[in-house]
Amino acid sequence: VAVQAARSAAYYAAWAAAQGGGAENTEAAVAGGLALAQALEAQRTAAAEAVQLHGGIGFTWEHEAHLYFKRAASDELLFGPVHRLRARAAEREGLFGAADRAPYGGHDGRGGNDVHRGRDANGGRDAQGVQGARAGQGRPDGPDGPDGPDGPDGRDGPDGPRKAVAV
Repeated sequence: VAVQAARSAAYYAAWAAAQGGGAENTEAAVAGGLALAQALEAQRTAAAEAVQLHGGIGFTWEHEAHLYFKRAASDELLFGPVHRLRARAAEREGLFGAADRAPYGGHDGRGGNDVHRGRDANGGRDAQGVQGARAGQGRPDGPDGPDGPDGPDGRDGPDGPRKAVAV
């Protein structure tokens, strides 16, 4: 089902790109981003189910299933997490206001600005100027919550998303 949904999303993205519109073809850009997100999710699901189906041999070098699983993991690192691709598409369509934008262009539910992430004006330092664990950051009971300062996927730094590949 996930593979068929990804195929349909890719067909729609190709159709939207073929309709033209030049550099301002936002429909094609949004559809392409959403098709990529759907395809990455389907790839990860299919690869994980293939390894599960084959049991212990599916994760060894004696069977090719582990190669698909590794490819799915590396593609997510290359293209970014699925929730970011969807958040960028939503922002491009204008579904979130300027106050709700996160550093990577998503919505407040996935990151937000420093005020929403529990940091104060002095960069997350406590009254004595100590930053980090003593200030309560990164602990489940601290201002950053159970996800810590790196966000829900562990890839966000204090200055926004970390890049998998330096450009």
